[in-house]
Amino acid sequence: MKIPKFGGLDLAQRVDNSALIVLKLEEHKLTQVGQKTWAHIDYEKVFNDVTKINEVEEGMHKICYDRTGVGDAVAKLINPEIRNIFRPVVLSAPKKFELISLMKGLFNKKKLIIHDRDLFREITEQEIVKSDAGNILYRHPQGFHDDRFWGLALACDAASNYLRGYSRPRVAAATPRTTDLESLVTKEIGRMMN
Repeated sequence: MKIPKFGGLDLAQRVDNSALIVLKLEEHKLTQVGQKTWAHIDYEKVFNDVTKINEVEEGMHKICYDRTGVGDAVAKLINPEIRNIFRPVVLSAPKKFELISLMKGLFNKKKLIIHDRDLFREITEQEIVKSDAGNILYRHPQGFHDDRFWGLALACDAASNYLRGYSRPRVAAATPRTTDLESLVTKEIGRMMN
């Protein structure tokens, strides 16, 4: 039986990188089996490479991609042969919160294993900030990237319906009780990764 594989594609906008994270689902655990980043914004090359990666991985079950920003505009470049495995995701603030909760739950239950130092660094660099409107937002420090991080989040989203015995988290927000939430999140993510 073929091992199910899932991808998450974060498409670059302006100066960011595009990033693809590939996870395999085996024994009810998601394990990172690959990643690719593109340090340029040549979407035709990105989708041609994703087509080749899909062939090497012997066909992925699903690839979720961020349709906000450039996603809708460049989706027409997806190779028609694999268009059926792509699923658009709108990375709104509530959706980001949901995906971060999903990843945290998977890490806590030891159902998500990553092997890449750059990805780990991007996970630990995430900051939580509260907007003027009181919303919780996630961002990365100026001058750093979060492309792999969101690629991982999208790959987890692609695989989430295939995980047995794990219910998807629902979005809920509470007011933080501490003013040093950023360091608490960094410590918590570091603890989960170990």
